[in-house]
Amino acid sequence: MAEFHWDRKVSQALIADPEHRPKWYPKCPEDLNKCTDLFNDVAPEFDPKHPGYHDEAYKARRKKVVDTSNTYKIGGEIPYVEYTEEETALWNKVYSMLSAMHPKYACKGYNDGCKMLEEAGLLRHDKVPQVRDLSAFLQSKTGWQLRPIGGYVEPRDFLAHLAYRYFPCTQYIRHPKNVDYSPDPDGIHDMVGHLPMFLNQELADLTQKIGEISLGASDAMIKKLTSLYWFTVEVGLTKEEGESKIYGAAILSSCSEMEFSLSGRVPLMDFCPNDAATRSFDPTHYQEVYYTADSIAKAMDQIAEFGKDHKYLL
Repeated sequence: MAEFHWDRKVSQALIADPEHRPKWYPKCPEDLNKCTDLFNDVAPEFDPKHPGYHDEAYKARRKKVVDTSNTYKIGGEIPYVEYTEEETALWNKVYSMLSAMHPKYACKGYNDGCKMLEEAGLLRHDKVPQVRDLSAFLQSKTGWQLRPIGGYVEPRDFLAHLAYRYFPCTQYIRHPKNVDYSPDPDGIHDMVGHLPMFLNQELADLTQKIGEISLGASDAMIKKLTSLYWFTVEVGLTKEEGESKIYGAAILSSCSEMEFSLSGRVPLMDFCPNDAATRSFDPTHYQEVYYTADSIAKAMDQIAEFGKDHKYLL
């Protein structure tokens, strides 16, 4: 298998305005070990609306998996998780539902990625994948690696990972009370929603570009980049042969939102980075609008220009 080598310096993102000072940012992949702050407000221990809030057994099991994930440091071996029969059954149920819909709703790049993972025996109905195996395969194809993490990473820390082609990936599985959706990212969202598209070089490069622009950015810019990331990598659509297809992971990991996003009941706007970056969003609901790019490659070019327009040195 081909091996990816880091052969270019990750660009510094400096604000031209002298009244602002760049925030600290990681200068090398190992510095990402300092970028692990979690946003816990949507976790089952703290959010009464979370389906697992009143389920003490689920919270205890999830904490055990989270504690395993949190032992990982960049450069080390990704920990193995022994999934239970109940978790495997839930994975089987959700993956079967999602994979039946993907050929109709997902873009070609996503479906091609799923096929690659299935042929490699890494994405299958009867077994929850191991993050360490998925990471090694992904690295061999597009240079990305997975970093096991314990939940919803704070935006600045999350975006910093992307600059170095690391994707924070959860290993716990969503609560069985809501098979179609999890209010915070879970293994189904990350491994089924995101991973196939990270095997697409254009999406891999687009995601890294958003991360690069974030390095050293002001808090206001981080907020814009978080929205930009959301409306592309999480809920983005693209044109294929004149039709809108989905490449966003949040939609591709939810049967109901796949159907809703292309139902004609919600506006599909042409992708515009300046508009997407200033639009607020609520990750716990369907979107009020979705953006459709002419192509992922064009969206990448638009995002690069967005960075230059905001006086970052790329």
